[in-house]
Amino acid sequence: MRESQTPGPYEITPEDVTSLIMVPRVEEMVRKEGHTVIEKSDRYTSLSQVCNGIPYLTYKLRDR
Repeated sequence: MRESQTPGPYEITPEDVTSLIMVPRVEEMVRKEGHTVIEKSDRYTSLSQVCNGIPYLTYKLRDR
């Protein structure tokens, strides 16, 4: 198996993930309908969720 030639680990923040999912329609739902955006991260993943009581849009990126 060949090793990847990409440079070291990339720092992907929850804010980066949120910027990927905040298309105009999602922004409108968050603004008009009072949905909440939750951002979480750990050593390997960054996650953003849009929810209104329960999460209904989850986007998660992993750094492997």
